[in-house]
Amino acid sequence: MASKAHLSINPMWGDPLTKQTVVDDFMAVFLNFSEQVPMTIRERRELRKWIKFTGNPFWNPWNIFDDNGCEMNFIDAYRIIIAENIDDCLGHNSYDTEEVLPF
Repeated sequence: MASKAHLSINPMWGDPLTKQTVVDDFMAVFLNFSEQVPMTIRERRELRKWIKFTGNPFWNPWNIFDDNGCEMNFIDAYRIIIAENIDDCLGHNSYDTEEVLPF
């Protein structure tokens, strides 16, 4: 059994995380992503909440993947969810491919 005298923090681990370090990391990720992807104010607000929760804008909570099998980033997936919600509210079925003929 090791005594307290023999326990030490490995200097390679660096400084322990402080609240300011976490805030700085969050802001860096948020600003970098929001500069690369154009978005509305509402999308920016939702992205900010998501990054605070997970720290990663390249994940999405709905597990939506693109055609290549890669997980979509939060904003792209959010736009799909919003579009589906609008279609549901308007009564449109996006999976219905039959067209109604006028005659």
